[in-house]
Amino acid sequence: MQDVQATAPLHGSLSLIEVSGEYQRWQLDVSHSGKGSISAHFRSGMSADLKLSGANGERIWAWSDEMMFTQALRKETISAGSSLQFRFDVPAPFGWLRR
Repeated sequence: MQDVQATAPLHGSLSLIEVSGEYQRWQLDVSHSGKGSISAHFRSGMSADLKLSGANGERIWAWSDEMMFTQALRKETISAGSSLQFRFDVPAPFGWLRR
């Protein structure tokens, strides 16, 4: 998420949920365990991104590299106790992890 102005805690977890010969599907769960609402401000249609880095920190691949997004300012309200889910398909050449 971009430009999150939080008044309560957000927690994230990334899980491998599916493996095929063509891709690995990862899921990012973001939960709001605090009180009140959080406003997340975005500058495009992209709500989340997944980036893979090498051992030296060099960028190898990013989900957003293969996507196009609208250019629009938007705001999303995350209520207390709610969660958001984002899924990313990582192509096989980059998916070296196995279940």
